Amino acid sequence: MHSCIFVFSPSISFNLGKSEEELALHFDIRFNYSDVKTVVMNSWVDGKFGDEVKSKDFPYEYGQLTKIAIHYYKDRFQIHVPDGYVYDFPNRCPDWKLSFLEVIGGFKTISFSIQ
Repeated sequence: MHSCIFVFSPSISFNLGKSEEELALHFDIRFNYSDVKTVVMNSWVDGKFGDEVKSKDFPYEYGQLTKIAIHYYKDRFQIHVPDGYVYDFPNRCPDWKLSFLEVIGGFKTISFSIQ
């Protein structure tokens, strides 16, 4: 999945999974929402979050155009961001067929593609 967006809220989340209740990847960019300039990754399985993974590598600017590319592999997700950094998150649900995508937060989509 490739996306170009303008961000206009304290956080923006990308959720991928089987449904709203079963998320293999919760990728949350937090400008100022419980954490400041932090990326949080997690999964939501059986009604609860797993162990949270946080990163302070934060190449995003509030109100600026940004690109995000999420690559899905059997054993992991890789999220490619503007400064060349790649976030790596384990795929805790390798047998799931991902059919749900949700983006939450204030943003304007410029382009979006799934390959």
